[in-house]
Amino acid sequence: MAAISFEIRLRNVEGIPVIQLGGTITQTAVRGVRSTLERLAGAGHYRVVLNVERVKSADWSFLSGLADAVT
Repeated sequence: MAAISFEIRLRNVEGIPVIQLGGTITQTAVRGVRSTLERLAGAGHYRVVLNVERVKSADWSFLSGLADAVT
């Protein structure tokens, strides 16, 4: 069985934080993204780009798992 891997990278593009996701999104990855969003909001960043271009997922319901972090 192949290992499930994912990647979370935080970049800054002209003052706007960009969270880049790649690989297979798991619940652990969602918790990581949520934590990153909470840290950014705590630092006063309310405009954040979530780049899911490299995500390998047949089920995009993981995005609903981030709803609480956004509010």
